[in-house]
Amino acid sequence: MFENGTLLYEELVKDGVFTPDSLSLSTFYRFLAQNPDLAADSRPDAEEKEVKRFSHQWVNELWQTDGMED
Repeated sequence: MFENGTLLYEELVKDGVFTPDSLSLSTFYRFLAQNPDLAADSRPDAEEKEVKRFSHQWVNELWQTDGMED
């Protein structure tokens, strides 16, 4: 929710609905937490997508290394 909340907050500020001086991001988060139905995707065709960290479609798309030296 928080990633989408930040995007929504930034879009509302950009559109001039309110200013960061009149409504802080933490207050906006509090409002969304108190009204979870507003934060949810209300489209009937919306599907939940499974998110897997460090998961990619093809082999060798992600490489990771430890760069510490002794």
